[in-house]
Amino acid sequence: MIFATFIGVDKHDKCVTFAAFLLSHEIIGDDTWAFNNLKKSMERNAVVIVTDQCPAMKVNIRNAFSAENGLHSIKHRLYMSYIMQKFPIKLGNHLCKETDFMEKMKAYIWSSVLEIDEFEIGWK
Repeated sequence: MIFATFIGVDKHDKCVTFAAFLLSHEIIGDDTWAFNNLKKSMERNAVVIVTDQCPAMKVNIRNAFSAENGLHSIKHRLYMSYIMQKFPIKLGNHLCKETDFMEKMKAYIWSSVLEIDEFEIGWK
């Protein structure tokens, strides 16, 4: 079974586990009950949910936390570590492993004070 947690940051900037659940499969609708119970207990939608690139999760989040339920719509984002693992697959091993491209890219990706213009210049 798949163990999933809802971890967030409280108003004191401390990490807090809000909920946890077990999934028997990663299929559309399998985690709907967990999302519905989370919304019910919080009495609102979460602001952001960060996940891996599971297609079922993307659909479930969009359905469960949409603006149609009378609450604010949620933002769904992917884990940065997951994105970084995908770079060699998407861009090719030569570019990522045999050049200094990844080291240069990491400097721009992991910078917390980088402006959009600076990123664009670095990307070029």
